[in-house]
Amino acid sequence: MGRMYVLSYGKTQVSGIKKRTLPREITIGPTAIKFVAIIIFAALGVIYLTQSTRGANLSVELGNLDGEQQELQQKIERLNAEGARLKALDNVYSQTGNMQMEPASKINYLPADQQVAKNN
Repeated sequence: MGRMYVLSYGKTQVSGIKKRTLPREITIGPTAIKFVAIIIFAALGVIYLTQSTRGANLSVELGNLDGEQQELQQKIERLNAEGARLKALDNVYSQTGNMQMEPASKINYLPADQQVAKNN
């Protein structure tokens, strides 16, 4: 093998065996710190945007469900009113059977030009 020169940190060349060319310690300069800070802020920005978008979507979905709930409440109220009306009609029909009424055989109508009551 031929003679090798070891690269040193200084300006001199020293003859010997080449063991390691990379420095053992890693130094972080201002450029690396800026790069890491930019990456961290970008990641935080992406996380913030996804969470705010998710929150907005959930609020829209909640609004839709509230609208559906109000529609169903109105439908329930209409159905309850209709049920009460039908029960009232059933009560009237059942009570007329107990009164021993007879159906009318002849119906007399008054002419449209005749007065039913007199005014004083």
